[in-house]
Amino acid sequence: AEKIKQRIESRVFDWPNDTKKQEKAGSFKSLTVEINSFSHEGKESNSLREIFFDLQRGDICICKGKSGSGKTTIFELIAKTLSKKELDGSILYNGIDIDTIATKDYYRHLLLVEQNTALIEGTLQENIVLGDTFPLQAIEEVVEVCALKSFIANRGIDFLIEDDGKNISGGEKQRISIARAILKDAPIVILDEATASVDPENEQELQKAIRELTKGKTILMIAHRLSTVRTADQIIVLENGRIVQRGNHEELMREDGLYRRFVGMRSRAIGWTLKGGKAYG
Repeated sequence: AEKIKQRIESRVFDWPNDTKKQEKAGSFKSLTVEINSFSHEGKESNSLREIFFDLQRGDICICKGKSGSGKTTIFELIAKTLSKKELDGSILYNGIDIDTIATKDYYRHLLLVEQNTALIEGTLQENIVLGDTFPLQAIEEVVEVCALKSFIANRGIDFLIEDDGKNISGGEKQRISIARAILKDAPIVILDEATASVDPENEQELQKAIRELTKGKTILMIAHRLSTVRTADQIIVLENGRIVQRGNHEELMREDGLYRRFVGMRSRAIGWTLKGGKAYG
């Protein structure tokens, strides 16, 4: 359990400074992103410019954009897994700069589900519970919801996973990541291409698991499914590190912009048709 916690803490840039921080996160009400500019260390040009948006409790916000447009960078800054040395701006939790909140306290309220799931050498159960204690029934429930039952039937809950999950598939890694998230039950969930590595035969089960995970939560996610995108309260469209459009699905479909082109490409790819500015399938 200690090894797992150390692995998690090593990914968060300011974890060693926790004892110096006095602010308490408190029950989640709002998350505000105010980024004037940000550049990755060693790069001269800005990766992000003029990124401003906020989330209220229960909001669903979807980020759209081509690869490299800045979506994951925003998520990592919010999750504190990226150094803010070159950040001009702030991220506020309930109006409080997250850099003044003890990270362990902040992480009780936020969960990042990434495309590349970090796993440690340990059993399947250890990788799901991440050093915490949960009732066996709760573990069994998430195993079923996340389509891990066949994994356990074939290899067992004590199957030893190698470091970085080298001996399991990408889809299995993602299912473990989502099982973790459901157990943690944090009010803010960030989904960074969470189903990108899922094998087709398990994608439907994973979509069900994500619906269970996100029920009643505040969601910030990258999503491509039109059925998911249409449920968003706010869609942010990024291009070259800047927000070029924002609104809900209906509003953005009325604009001749990047979002409508994304929807058109997605619709053609999966055989949907566009009628009156709305996507059907």
